[in-house]
Amino acid sequence: WDLSDLKHIELDEAALTKHRLEPGDILFNRTNSKELVGKCDVFREDGAWVFASYLIRVTVDQSKALPEFVSAFLNTRAGRAQINRLSRAIVGMSNINAEEIRSLLIPLPLLSVQAEMVAQLQAARKSREQKTDQVDDLMSSLDRYLLDRLGITPASEDIRLAYSVTLSSLKGRRLDPPAYRPYFVGLPPSTPTLPLGQIASIN
Repeated sequence: WDLSDLKHIELDEAALTKHRLEPGDILFNRTNSKELVGKCDVFREDGAWVFASYLIRVTVDQSKALPEFVSAFLNTRAGRAQINRLSRAIVGMSNINAEEIRSLLIPLPLLSVQAEMVAQLQAARKSREQKTDQVDDLMSSLDRYLLDRLGITPASEDIRLAYSVTLSSLKGRRLDPPAYRPYFVGLPPSTPTLPLGQIASIN
């Protein structure tokens, strides 16, 4: 979550009650590019928050499924395939509505299995972040050595700026890290599935 650029709104109690986000709600991107429509994650921030109109809130019945499991599944290849099949392109943007989101099929292993898979995914992400930090530190030290040998003094303390590129120079003008699409293995073919609308309320 990037909470560095927030918009604020004053709401009466009735509107706040209707639109307030609770920890564990899933926020689902309903309109964006074909690649990004359907991107979702679990919201866990404290305080009074409401969501923008380009998002849909999904509140999971946690007696049936863990929000982190549902969100992670929707970002897998199987989840993305369903979203891509349902989303419609309109004037260069793709859209998906609440009724279509309700129809997305979610596998439902036991809650204990869901919790184990979520824990493995979180551990893998944490390990990846640690390795990425180590690589950044190593690359920065190599950059400093190289710049020092070349007699170059960077204008910024952030060595990476010496080799930075603009987003417009990237092919397609976007980054697409594979970490956004975790891939579940280990779910047996007999795992039951239900439409998301049967295990969550969607606003």
